Amino acid sequence: KNEYEEFKAEIESFELGIHSLSQPHDNRLMKAFNYMNEVFFDLGKGRYDSWRLFQIVFIVRLLPSLYAREVTKFDKEYDRIINEPNIADVLWFPTGGGKTEAYLGLIVCALFYDRLRGKKRGCTAWIRFPLRMLTKNQLDRLAKVLIIAEELRQSKDDFVGRGKPFSIGFFAGSGNTPNFFSEKDARRIFSNEMMRNKLMLIHQCPKCSGKVELDFDYKHWRIIHKCKNENCFVYKSKELNGALPFYLTDSEIYRFIPSVLCGTVDKLSIVGRYREFSHIFGQIGGVCPKHGFYSERCIVGLYKETTCEERTSRDSKRRAQEIKESIYDPVPSLLIQDELHLLKEELGVLNGHYEGILNEFSRYLVNKPGHVPKVVAATATIESYEHHIRHLYLREARRYPSMGYQLGESFYATSIPEIKRRLYIGVLPHTRSQEEVIGRALFLYHKEIYRLYKDSSTIWKSFNFESINNQDDFLRLLAYYDLSVVYVNQKPMGHDVRRRISDTTNFALRNEVGQSFDLQSEILTGENEMDRIVKAIDKIESDIQGDYKDKLHTLIATSLISHGVDLERINALFMAGMPSKQAEYIQASSRSARTHAGLVMVCFKPNDLRERSQYQYFYQNHIFMDRLVDPVPINRMSTKAIQRSLPGLLSGLLLSLHSQRHERTIYNCHEFRKYVANMNVNGANIQEQILDQLKRIIGTDKSFFSVTASENANKFISVLFKELYH
Repeated sequence: KNEYEEFKAEIESFELGIHSLSQPHDNRLMKAFNYMNEVFFDLGKGRYDSWRLFQIVFIVRLLPSLYAREVTKFDKEYDRIINEPNIADVLWFPTGGGKTEAYLGLIVCALFYDRLRGKKRGCTAWIRFPLRMLTKNQLDRLAKVLIIAEELRQSKDDFVGRGKPFSIGFFAGSGNTPNFFSEKDARRIFSNEMMRNKLMLIHQCPKCSGKVELDFDYKHWRIIHKCKNENCFVYKSKELNGALPFYLTDSEIYRFIPSVLCGTVDKLSIVGRYREFSHIFGQIGGVCPKHGFYSERCIVGLYKETTCEERTSRDSKRRAQEIKESIYDPVPSLLIQDELHLLKEELGVLNGHYEGILNEFSRYLVNKPGHVPKVVAATATIESYEHHIRHLYLREARRYPSMGYQLGESFYATSIPEIKRRLYIGVLPHTRSQEEVIGRALFLYHKEIYRLYKDSSTIWKSFNFESINNQDDFLRLLAYYDLSVVYVNQKPMGHDVRRRISDTTNFALRNEVGQSFDLQSEILTGENEMDRIVKAIDKIESDIQGDYKDKLHTLIATSLISHGVDLERINALFMAGMPSKQAEYIQASSRSARTHAGLVMVCFKPNDLRERSQYQYFYQNHIFMDRLVDPVPINRMSTKAIQRSLPGLLSGLLLSLHSQRHERTIYNCHEFRKYVANMNVNGANIQEQILDQLKRIIGTDKSFFSVTASENANKFISVLFKELYH
């Protein structure tokens, strides 16, 4: 019965999307929807020519959340439409099914719609990932989509004079890219080729796949990824002038406010450190003619080596007001969370508190029905999602697609006829170590790959392929299988496997093939810097054209690659032990066979009772794989978590919201006392206002949680706030 009601509600929400599209008096959303389809038709040339059914239904169902920002009370579905943004939508589909393209399509539609309805600049969407590896991998896909969307925007009369180019801001921690960039940094980095390459995140132009160079624009104080291909749209565009619309540092994001932010979830905590964070929500204080937006004085001028003295003045405030009007609707339309299931325990609770401050920003700055950001969370592994979403976003949740009528069947997908996408093999050694078994498996695998390359001129004929007609076709297929990936649960195991490859596997291969041939291996862990991760991904992608002997043959990696890494060449995966959670196993094993049939070999620990049991029930575990996923542990009302997050939340409120009502940024206790005194004169009780805001951010006013938990959290917030207040 519950599944029936969910599917019925799914149909109704799709009908509401059709209603939003088909308004006779306002065709802007329909235009944006059509432009989105043009972008993805161009993007899919040679690969696909239509949306998957679940993707297009998903996009249409969420269109009312965009239309809610313009809907009038005369619309017969007004009440339903303005409630849509208050619901958090969970996009639940198997790995490799196309979730990323679905929410990228929604983002592109929102970008075009914003321009058509008068939002000439400012942030439309913010995509967050739990892992930096995810951020880099998805950044390339996002960049390609937005470049094509920008090319279309510049070609259409509808957008003449309607705002700035679509752009991306890389919003991750300082361990990935610098937060701020001084003249000293510029001289040091751009005089050293190695350091310059280390800072580069995009090595190929998303439009033409040509070479990209990193440069520094001293006039606008901006790091530039520049396309050098004279025939490329990016190079020829007068608005882009060869520079990819990509902002690398926090300073650039605050000064230029990109259309789409792409970063890690932990970056939200920066709200408690910089007033400039509020620029993302359109709250700028002034405009520097050279360097962009600022709050009190030019951000670039904060460095001792720089000379910009631009400060808040009547003229700058006038320009800032004009900019605010061009931003039109300052609150981002979409907050996209990928890999939802990774937001758990401490990370999930602290992230949930900072999500609360974004809700407060929306309420404080706009406070209109239907103007909160729409939350979309994507995952391939889900259990008790309603509980999870309430603790993360303080919203009711809605899953899409709804459950099918039987295992493997739904309105959007079927397992009939059965297609063998992955071959799973379980191995339980008794007299050999895991790394020895993995090394032996790699030897056997790459010995066979070597043989196929060596005899490719004749052997392709014996396979009777339907779509391979010559040796070149066979070699192109083989290039998708000559990389092996070893997944390890612990870093020491990864180093042990790499040593065995060097000492034993390579020796055995040389003896077998009779030539000097060594497997080239690379190991990636969470300790690696971003440039090494980028370099490894780029090599894997570019090696498809190279000679087999010169390629990277084996990638050894931890959970760094287990989520959202979509590389077509990962089709042979060897796992040294089972991850501790079923969700992690699903995610890790699904890195294999994204586009081609693949192999997953799991080597179990013989002395581990849990893994012995998993080996014993290997077949049954894979039949009921999704049903063995554990609920995500998360408790928003944990007093320890509140104690950790409350100082940052309070600082964020003072810097980003209350400083807008004060003559100076509230960076210290002296300014705070002046602010309180000024507001008291006007009859405002600031202490009560801030305390109420903190309680709303934590969510003690919601009915989601037990009365006891809310009361205890309220008391704790009040006591802690008094300590901080004094």
